[in-house]
Amino acid sequence: MRAQQTDANIADTLLAESPCWDSATRCLYWTDIKAGVIFRYDPDKKSRALCKAPKMAAFVLPCENYGLIAGLEDGLYLMDFEQSRFDPLALIEDENVRLNDGKCDPVGRIWFGTMPLD
Repeated sequence: MRAQQTDANIADTLLAESPCWDSATRCLYWTDIKAGVIFRYDPDKKSRALCKAPKMAAFVLPCENYGLIAGLEDGLYLMDFEQSRFDPLALIEDENVRLNDGKCDPVGRIWFGTMPLD
């Protein structure tokens, strides 16, 4: 597979992170942590959409049975991108840290790190 150039300037972000390809929707998702925004890019339609998260958005992952799982600053949320809905799934108890990067392993477990808020 060769790298291909995408459409120019698909997002204006403060801190873009955690790109994730969803093969079910054939879309690329990524976050802007500082703005608390989750982006979706559809290369077939050449369209970009965004969903404002209620907190800092660290990462987003496709979820086979629901749509997406979003790692927000205080935990994991089931996310409905179209409805801008975030339902808590698992929250962290330490108010001095936030979620950072996260990915799934080959069997579907979510691994993520935390970092100090300051």
